[in-house]
Amino acid sequence: MIKPSLFPTGESYRSRVHNYHKRQWEGEYGPSPDTQQSISLLFHPRKLTIISLIFTFCLLILLGRLFYLQIIQGNHWSQLAEGNRIKTEIIKANRGIIYDQQGQILVKNIPNFSLQIIPAKLSEQQEEEILSIIGKIINLSPLQIRDKITEQQISVHYPTILKENLTYQEFLLLKIKTANYPGVLLKTDFVREYLTPQAHLSHLLGYVGRVTEKDLINTKYSLNDYIGKSGLELFDQDILAGQDGKKQIEIDSQGRAKKFLGAESAIDGQDLVLTIDLDLQQKLAQTLISQIRSIGARRGSAVAVNPQNGQILAMVSYPDFDNNLFSQGISQQQLSKLVNSSDYPFIFRPISGEYPPGSIFKIVLASAGLQEGIITSKTNINSVGGINIDQKWWYPDWKVGGHGLTNVIKALAESVNTFFYYIGGGYKDFSGLGLDLINHYAREFGLGKKLGIDIYGETDGFLPTRQWRKKTTGEQWYIGDTYHLSIGQGDILVTPLQIAMLTATIANNGKLFQPYLIKEIINSLGKSKEIKPVIIKQNVIDEKYLKVVQQGLRAAVTQGSARSLSGLPIDVAGKTGTAQVANKKSHAWFTCYAPYDQPTIALTILIENSGEGSAVSAPVARDVLQWYFTRER
Repeated sequence: MIKPSLFPTGESYRSRVHNYHKRQWEGEYGPSPDTQQSISLLFHPRKLTIISLIFTFCLLILLGRLFYLQIIQGNHWSQLAEGNRIKTEIIKANRGIIYDQQGQILVKNIPNFSLQIIPAKLSEQQEEEILSIIGKIINLSPLQIRDKITEQQISVHYPTILKENLTYQEFLLLKIKTANYPGVLLKTDFVREYLTPQAHLSHLLGYVGRVTEKDLINTKYSLNDYIGKSGLELFDQDILAGQDGKKQIEIDSQGRAKKFLGAESAIDGQDLVLTIDLDLQQKLAQTLISQIRSIGARRGSAVAVNPQNGQILAMVSYPDFDNNLFSQGISQQQLSKLVNSSDYPFIFRPISGEYPPGSIFKIVLASAGLQEGIITSKTNINSVGGINIDQKWWYPDWKVGGHGLTNVIKALAESVNTFFYYIGGGYKDFSGLGLDLINHYAREFGLGKKLGIDIYGETDGFLPTRQWRKKTTGEQWYIGDTYHLSIGQGDILVTPLQIAMLTATIANNGKLFQPYLIKEIINSLGKSKEIKPVIIKQNVIDEKYLKVVQQGLRAAVTQGSARSLSGLPIDVAGKTGTAQVANKKSHAWFTCYAPYDQPTIALTILIENSGEGSAVSAPVARDVLQWYFTRER
């Protein structure tokens, strides 16, 4: 009997065996329907596309960064790497020299050796060693040195100055002892030396000092630079400073120089030639200070100007200070003494001091009265000792009983108050200028505003107005205020420079010049640039009226309040002034010009809280003019 076959008819034996085992494996080990679905989800084509995109994006970022670093910034990183072996040193430009108008040197540069340290370039072991070595040479303990570093330090990578003005012996010894310490720097700079302390030019010249953190806002400077701090040193900083150069040196891993690679030369600062006449400056300072001390006063100032162009010939402020102390090192005790002085030695009085002008202001009133036709050269007013308003207010002359019949020439010569009360405020049926016109002409002469001198610190002075009075005191402006203003009293304030320029304007027949101190600028190649005069205003007053005022100022010397100058070898015209100050002695003024017919100098003297101008300040002008017009040139 034949058994039925296990395999379908038509299949070969090999095929039947293969199919049998396949079915067995799939049934026992093959994936279930659920497993097949999971695998299908894991390798879904859409997911594979997203993964590929993410991978490609990251690869592009990486390639872009490599391109930026290697190609775009390759030069930058190459320079940084190069900087690890190349050291750049600054070649300091020489600061410009300052001369007087005759070529006499006022300021020069002298070597300054300084010791500096960069903490980041010293290991802890080196730091202990070097502080001990340095301390013995400069006479400071390691603790004191650390304190200095802490006080000055901006960054451990930035040099800290431990000591300046090293002696040459200290410099050499430190150079030998610290040669193997790359964090120790010995620098040779230049500091300013002011050569004429006897001329009392400290305010005008100013001084230089190290850059402070505040100065670093200007990126042109580094912390160890010297820059102008006051006076012309500050005002003309960019002209005087020049442009630093640099040199490149190849160094080894220890910071030692191995090879010179190249240099860019420094461009020295430009020199200044001032309008100042040093000999006149010294004489004026000597005479003024001698007078101040002899009468027991404490403060004063003086200005000399060329009335034909506005050049300042001399400018003295007393008391002052030694600018060499600030340039080369001042102690805390010396600084405190200056800062706390009740005489305020840092005030540059000729341009920053503000004072009532007293009778000097009568020059403005006389000029304005003539210009406005309120008076003529023949107008006479009877001075009986003063004027009375409403039987309540008395405005006196300085001379008891008065001066009698007075015209404008006599009024200026003898400084007759009554005459100027009339011109300024009017009296009875006589119409005066009034406040507004007085202020107008005062401004025409340069009062109440800066004149624009080429140095910092100039102030405006002050001219009172009705609006100012109402705002500050709540009161109205009264006729008595106008009378006070008419003789230079009350709220009006002027600077000595303004009075000097007022006098110069009278002397030159009506040109108000801008005062200036820089006559010439000479660059490092010797090329010169001359500074030209600037006229602020021409024809301030008609020349025919100024001639009358000039006669009055000349009469003050020949027969009036300034007779002490009548014996000079040249003719002088001038005006005294005594400005009252509440609860103190009056300020003593004197202003003049000479020669009378062809003036070459206008001179203004102010001695604070000292008495009458005729007795106190006029003698200073007399002695200076005597010397000025008889000296050998």
